[in-house]
Amino acid sequence: MNNHPSAPIANPIEETANDYLQMHRIHELFHNLSASMVYNRPEDPKVFMIDYLEQLKKARATGLAFPALVQDTDLTSVFQDPKVFMIDYLEQLKKARATGLAFPALVQDTDLTSVFRMLDPVGLGHITYSQYASTMEALGVTKYNTAPAGKDADHISSETFCQEAKKRINELNATFHNQ
Repeated sequence: MNNHPSAPIANPIEETANDYLQMHRIHELFHNLSASMVYNRPEDPKVFMIDYLEQLKKARATGLAFPALVQDTDLTSVFQDPKVFMIDYLEQLKKARATGLAFPALVQDTDLTSVFRMLDPVGLGHITYSQYASTMEALGVTKYNTAPAGKDADHISSETFCQEAKKRINELNATFHNQ
């Protein structure tokens, strides 16, 4: 007679704890908090976490949007002189059109790597398919590879994520098509 059950018997205390964590979305909260900390790299992480939670509480109470991970000031620092940026971008676009080269991308590889790192704040080297799909949609990409490398194991690598995102964003943002 086999005394070993085929499936482990679930611990009721563990099940109750997991139900509680799922109901209150605690895993998502800590994931987002960790990603925000990794992105911002605050001098005092404890003060940062307290401020983050207070902002979240205020947003929930008032119905206002929660502050974005990337603030407007971050974009201002990237585009110190928007006129120069646009002239440079248009010159790259003109050159690409004339030579048949790939058009310039507004989203660079480093941007996609940063997005991946925010999704993987502890540095596992992979994200889940759910994270991959929701991030593609958050980036405005509605037509993306629904069977990327690593989907079966639920481990989408940084390389796969960045390649897929870049390809789809470039398709989405193409202002002309090579003939």
